[in-house]
Amino acid sequence: QEEGGEKRLVGYVVHAEPWDAEALRSRLGQRLPEYLVPSVLLRLEGLPLAPTGKVDRKALPAPGRPQLASRGAHEGPRDELERKLVRVWEEVLGVSPVGVTEDFFALGGHSLMAIRLLARIRGAVGRALPVSTLFQRATVEHVASVLRRESATTSTWSPLVRLQEGLGQRPFFCVHAVGGTVLSYAELAKSLGPEQPFFGLQSRGLEGDVPPCESIPEMASLYLSAMKEVQPRGPYRLGGWSMGASIAWEMAHQLQAQGERVEVLALIDGFVRPFDGEGSAPGHDEARRFGAMFYSDLMRAAGNVVDLTDEGLVRQDPEALMRTLAATSSGVQSLEVLRRVFEVNLLAAWSYVPAPYAGPVVSIEATGTTRVHGWEQVTTGELTVHAIPGDHYSILRGPDVTRLASLLRECFERTQDVTVRAS
Repeated sequence: QEEGGEKRLVGYVVHAEPWDAEALRSRLGQRLPEYLVPSVLLRLEGLPLAPTGKVDRKALPAPGRPQLASRGAHEGPRDELERKLVRVWEEVLGVSPVGVTEDFFALGGHSLMAIRLLARIRGAVGRALPVSTLFQRATVEHVASVLRRESATTSTWSPLVRLQEGLGQRPFFCVHAVGGTVLSYAELAKSLGPEQPFFGLQSRGLEGDVPPCESIPEMASLYLSAMKEVQPRGPYRLGGWSMGASIAWEMAHQLQAQGERVEVLALIDGFVRPFDGEGSAPGHDEARRFGAMFYSDLMRAAGNVVDLTDEGLVRQDPEALMRTLAATSSGVQSLEVLRRVFEVNLLAAWSYVPAPYAGPVVSIEATGTTRVHGWEQVTTGELTVHAIPGDHYSILRGPDVTRLASLLRECFERTQDVTVRAS
């Protein structure tokens, strides 16, 4: 179904007895990959049929105000703060009404919409929320409780974002790509299973109050300090997608220099040379020009189709692209902050030269990527290469993300077995 320009998967249920929509979604989630679980379930008296006897898909009702009430018990806002947040949820999702206990992602939210949601919350209540709030529980009720608690305390920013609590496993720390956020790892974290603790590492400067780190070694040092607050000693499990692979590489290099062991270094479609062509890396002028690529990166990471090629985007007026993106996102001010982080990260990636690394390395490469990954140039230890179906962006979304998660689980299990035998 198309609603407000956003795609959502809608399920239609014909059943004579009463049923609970959230319980049914939960059971479907146990049997189906996340991308096949409907965000909305609608009750119908019967399925509309065409003269041929087949289901008439065009006659199926789109989820509107009356049908959305069938998602389950609707609990309305109980105070002014929750009323403000409900309005934000409804505006961003294009869904109404929204109950205070309904999950943002279950209602069809995705990474680009989450950026929009956080910006709208900041505009509505005057306070910024960390991304981790949405991964803890993306409901109005939970966000309101976080805002009430933080109004009485001073929160300290951290690059560490807990995407999944997990139990009984060593944490997996996965570093942001050039955009700086870790929202693109949401499906991967869930696909790894509920027992695997998963932490994302996000860029400094996403709130616009402090400048971003200007080099990959600076980022790596900052992220290691935060990581050691959760896990003081190794062995460590590190990873990163795209530019995040280069940062994870530098983190592993610094850990090795400190005498620590990295048991898994997973480079997810990352590149030794993060720019095309020969010669020296592009400079500041090129970074500003390639700021137009911010549009493409953000839209594609959210699963949207971008009609222009990368070369075509570079030739476009960056401000016109920003206006186009703002029309479907969170507004120009927050996008300017995100674009600044994108451009600084891009410069840092272009100027980084990976040092040789002697630990075990796993390079997971998308078959749809045509660029040379090149990690054999700097790996002096064991390098294992896996090719998985999909392109640079789709490997973090269903169905391709299931293969990525399976490979990572195999890596974790192998290192776990080695640790048990060694002990």
